[in-house]
Amino acid sequence: VYNATPKPIYLWSISSVAGSMQTIYPYTLYYEAQYYDPKTGIAIKITKTPDALYNGAGTFIFGYTLNAAEGNIYYSFGSVNQEPF
Repeated sequence: VYNATPKPIYLWSISSVAGSMQTIYPYTLYYEAQYYDPKTGIAIKITKTPDALYNGAGTFIFGYTLNAAEGNIYYSFGSVNQEPF
Protein backbone atom coordinates (compact mmCIF):
# COMPACT_ATOMS: atom_id res chain seq x y z
CA VAL A 1 0.00 0.00 0.00
CA TYR A 2 1.49 3.31 -1.04
CA ASN A 3 0.15 6.44 0.67
CA ALA A 4 0.15 9.08 -2.06
CA THR A 5 -1.68 11.61 0.11
CA PRO A 6 -0.25 14.42 2.26
CA LYS A 7 -1.86 12.95 5.41
CA PRO A 8 -1.36 9.64 7.26
CA ILE A 9 -3.65 6.71 6.53
CA TYR A 10 -4.31 3.74 8.80
CA LEU A 11 -4.25 0.04 8.01
CA TRP A 12 -5.18 -3.23 9.71
CA SER A 13 -4.43 -6.72 8.43
CA ILE A 14 -7.26 -8.93 9.64
CA SER A 15 -7.69 -12.69 9.44
CA SER A 16 -9.33 -14.76 12.16
CA VAL A 17 -7.36 -12.41 14.44
CA ALA A 18 -7.12 -8.65 13.96
CA GLY A 19 -3.62 -7.30 13.58
CA SER A 20 -2.50 -4.07 15.19
CA MET A 21 -3.11 -0.75 13.49
CA GLN A 22 -0.32 0.44 11.21
CA THR A 23 0.14 4.14 10.45
CA ILE A 24 1.21 4.75 6.86
CA TYR A 25 2.80 8.18 6.69
CA PRO A 26 2.56 10.42 3.60
CA TYR A 27 4.45 9.16 0.57
CA THR A 28 5.57 5.95 2.24
CA LEU A 29 4.97 2.28 1.49
CA TYR A 30 3.55 -0.55 3.61
CA TYR A 31 3.80 -4.17 2.59
CA GLU A 32 3.46 -7.62 4.08
CA ALA A 33 3.88 -11.11 2.69
CA GLN A 34 0.68 -12.88 1.73
CA TYR A 35 -0.28 -15.42 4.35
CA TYR A 36 -2.84 -18.17 4.84
CA ASP A 37 -5.38 -18.50 7.64
CA PRO A 38 -7.23 -21.84 7.54
CA LYS A 39 -10.27 -20.30 9.28
CA THR A 40 -10.93 -17.28 7.05
CA GLY A 41 -9.58 -15.05 4.32
CA ILE A 42 -7.42 -11.98 4.84
CA ALA A 43 -8.78 -8.41 4.81
CA ILE A 44 -6.50 -5.41 4.65
CA LYS A 45 -8.60 -2.48 5.83
CA ILE A 46 -7.48 1.07 5.04
CA THR A 47 -8.98 4.25 6.51
CA LYS A 48 -8.34 7.98 6.88
CA THR A 49 -8.83 8.05 10.65
CA PRO A 50 -7.35 5.82 13.37
CA ASP A 51 -10.75 5.03 14.90
CA ALA A 52 -12.64 4.36 11.65
CA LEU A 53 -13.10 0.64 12.26
CA TYR A 54 -15.03 1.43 15.44
CA ASN A 55 -17.10 4.48 14.47
CA GLY A 56 -18.57 3.50 11.10
CA ALA A 57 -16.35 5.73 8.97
CA GLY A 58 -15.49 4.82 5.39
CA THR A 59 -13.12 1.88 4.98
CA PHE A 60 -11.45 0.50 1.85
CA ILE A 61 -10.95 -3.26 1.96
CA PHE A 62 -8.52 -5.36 -0.06
CA GLY A 63 -9.26 -9.01 0.57
CA TYR A 64 -7.84 -12.31 -0.51
CA THR A 65 -8.33 -15.98 0.27
CA LEU A 66 -6.71 -19.22 -0.80
CA ASN A 67 -8.69 -22.18 -2.07
CA ALA A 68 -6.10 -24.87 -1.39
CA ALA A 69 -8.08 -27.60 -3.17
CA GLU A 70 -8.07 -25.58 -6.41
CA GLY A 71 -4.68 -23.99 -5.86
CA ASN A 72 -6.21 -20.56 -6.53
CA ILE A 73 -6.11 -17.23 -4.75
CA TYR A 74 -9.20 -15.03 -4.95
CA TYR A 75 -9.02 -11.26 -4.51
CA SER A 76 -11.66 -8.62 -3.78
CA PHE A 77 -11.71 -4.83 -3.50
CA GLY A 78 -14.44 -2.72 -1.99
CA SER A 79 -15.51 -0.13 0.52
CA VAL A 80 -17.96 -0.06 3.40
CA ASN A 81 -19.95 2.70 5.11
CA GLN A 82 -18.98 5.31 2.51
CA GLU A 83 -16.20 6.08 0.09
CA PRO A 84 -13.16 6.50 2.34
CA PHE A 85 -10.97 8.43 -0.07
